[in-house]
Amino acid sequence: MNAYHWLDWVVMDHHEFSFCEKKRTRKYTSLEPMTRYQIKQHLEALEPVVKRDRNLARGATSAARLRERDGPDDSDPTLGQDIKTILQDLACDKTSE
Repeated sequence: MNAYHWLDWVVMDHHEFSFCEKKRTRKYTSLEPMTRYQIKQHLEALEPVVKRDRNLARGATSAARLRERDGPDDSDPTLGQDIKTILQDLACDKTSE
């Protein structure tokens, strides 16, 4: 969960990767220390998941536009998850191992 919290904080608040190494950041957080290199490794590991998800979201958006144009049908396209949900899912997978 520690990695998830750091990634959530850094990514969602648009901090630089070195944010987690700053003295003031470490002073005011109870998270275990993490380096900018660890942040980068975790984000690189997420890249294929985010790309796959982005493609799913594009497909769902296209399907929604078609439904608006053509009317409702029986299909229910899978919508993409945002990066926070993806990170939470990965964190849950790690804790269940």
